[in-house]
Amino acid sequence: MYLHIGNNQMIRENDIIAIVDLNSAQVTQETRQALDDLVRKRKKDIIEGQNKDKAKSLIITNDSLFYSSISSVTLMERSKEMLKRLCN
Repeated sequence: MYLHIGNNQMIRENDIIAIVDLNSAQVTQETRQALDDLVRKRKKDIIEGQNKDKAKSLIITNDSLFYSSISSVTLMERSKEMLKRLCN
């Protein structure tokens, strides 16, 4: 299955490692530092689907990092809805 992450981009759900809420990730200094380190180390893998400054979530896959203007909660809800449809 594929997850629509905004800006006409789709990601295979099996490739997703994590969906990070950038608003809450900025709450603690340790979390923010870890995200900054990840982005810096994988800078060549970043596919900026949205303006980084306006991004609400960061989607981490095996091969890439995607910025999305869609909140992590909404992305998770979309994923759950697709799973429900498949099971019915």
